[in-house]
Amino acid sequence: MPYPFLDIAKNGMASVAVAALAIIALFLVICVAAVFVDHGIGSLRSKGAR
Repeated sequence: MPYPFLDIAKNGMASVAVAALAIIALFLVICVAAVFVDHGIGSLRSKGAR
């Protein structure tokens, strides 16, 4: 298995579920941070263009 933290037989269903939720949460945080950075860059460019 390429991802040992997703091995249900070895780690159990609860541990794998927690790992999967942590990965989803990490990606959501990265996406929200990217949106905030994008809005920040956009507002800086619009202020400089005026």
